[in-house]
Amino acid sequence: MSKELVQMAIDTYKGSTGEFSQAQSNEAIRKALIELNGGEEKITDKSFRRNPALFEFLEETLRVLVVEGLTDQFSEFAEVRDVAMGDQQIFRIPDTKLFRVATISDGNQNIRLQRIDNGEVPIKTVWRGVGIYEELSRVMAGRIDWVEMINRVSRSYQKQIANEVYSAVYNSYDKVNAPYKATASFDPETVIEIAQHVEAATDSQVMILGTKQALAKVKPSQLSDRMKDRKNDVGYLGVFEGYELHEIKQAHKIGTDEFAVDPNFLLIVPVLEDKMVKIVNEGEARIKEVDGLENEDMSQEYKFFMKSGITVVSAQKYGIVRFA
Repeated sequence: MSKELVQMAIDTYKGSTGEFSQAQSNEAIRKALIELNGGEEKITDKSFRRNPALFEFLEETLRVLVVEGLTDQFSEFAEVRDVAMGDQQIFRIPDTKLFRVATISDGNQNIRLQRIDNGEVPIKTVWRGVGIYEELSRVMAGRIDWVEMINRVSRSYQKQIANEVYSAVYNSYDKVNAPYKATASFDPETVIEIAQHVEAATDSQVMILGTKQALAKVKPSQLSDRMKDRKNDVGYLGVFEGYELHEIKQAHKIGTDEFAVDPNFLLIVPVLEDKMVKIVNEGEARIKEVDGLENEDMSQEYKFFMKSGITVVSAQKYGIVRFA
């Protein structure tokens, strides 16, 4: 499989096609796919099945796009890893608690020993899939461009993972112990207190995450003209009492008009390499074809599968504020 072809497809998807226009890049990819099809201009269901390189190209490209998309989307509070099929990914969670220092008398070395208690969290993975029909043959015939098809499949998978991540974070509230959580109307002192607890526990800078609707509630009792301009420009303050605010992009749950991210909660997280959410992608992506002759409606099916797992590490120190 040509890495150049895969990279071209990814660049086209991202809109960074260099000297070429989007239409030129789409046409170059279409011609390259025909070459993978044995050079045949007419691509039929049979010829498509005879050339597994086409599947390999789609599997590799879609997987790269999904992994890159998840990494970019959750970079502030999630860690994304890849493992080979059958390997179990275990995250080692460092213990950040400081040791107690004893005051002792001269000549005395009888000190209570304290263990470095690092934990381990295994991640269970499950298969997730996206099914499409007709799209691939239409792409090959030039009746639908590459960006439209690949965007739909990769975004669908990413959005499903995002929905599960945000749901897991929101539902982890019950596992978070006081003083790292609160349910109340917005109160500056409550948010600052929880943020300082997270700071003290992790010895790290802290940032506050939330949807635009949630972040809009985070403000001091009085706003300066500069603050008002900032809030009017982006919908929320950039900084609150020294803590940076970062927006979690809102989305709908797939197939509904219901918000995927609760608009009434704030997530307060330390700025650390060891993130509170762990996402694992296991093995390669797979595409399965179902022959149109096997379906009642004679439609050709293609199903995209990836195996992944999500865990919120409750042992990590982070804060959650739910607005009543």
